[in-house]
Amino acid sequence: MALDQAFVGRTYPPTAPYEVGREKIREFAEAVGDANPAYTDTEAAKALGHPDVIAPPTFVFSITFKAAGQVVEDPQLGLD
Repeated sequence: MALDQAFVGRTYPPTAPYEVGREKIREFAEAVGDANPAYTDTEAAKALGHPDVIAPPTFVFSITFKAAGQVVEDPQLGLD
């Protein structure tokens, strides 16, 4: 079944804010197998000029996943 083209340009309400913390960053880095110490060690991150640990570039997907779920789970869209 084709997707309903009337959905082009449709908007959805924002999701609740997502607070990024060191533990979530560490868990994500471990899950994707990235051992860069800047993701888990505050001192290593500071040595690179950051004020605290940083998140891997792909971490943003863990934040946007819930918002994307609104679209994927919309029964009117017809996405299977």
